[in-house]
Amino acid sequence: MSRFQKSFIDDIKSLLRVLIMFLPVPMFWALYDQQGSVWLIQ
Repeated sequence: MSRFQKSFIDDIKSLLRVLIMFLPVPMFWALYDQQGSVWLIQ
């Protein structure tokens, strides 16, 4: 007997897949904003 239901485990797995897909987005915007500030300093 499992501690959690199979549907709950499947939901957690799909949530992790979505989080991995959106993980690069904050890094992209941080680098994008940093690039913009370099142009302003010059």
